[in-house]
Amino acid sequence: MVASKTIKNKFNYGDTVYVQKGCEQEKSITIGSVCSFRFIDDEEIAENLSIPLETFVYLVENEDGASYEIPEKYLKLG
Repeated sequence: MVASKTIKNKFNYGDTVYVQKGCEQEKSITIGSVCSFRFIDDEEIAENLSIPLETFVYLVENEDGASYEIPEKYLKLG
């Protein structure tokens, strides 16, 4: 029997986050609020997003209502 590991997201709904340099969406959004998040455990989706497996991505909305899906490694708590 294999022990399961607990995987915890770093940010939660409503958190204000800053988008770090190096992110593809950096020119469109620099600060926003987390609207949702998902855990990427599918190889094809991870490849399409250019992120490793077992990564969280967050839907971040800026003040004008536009939203962007951003990998966790590019976000910092505001």
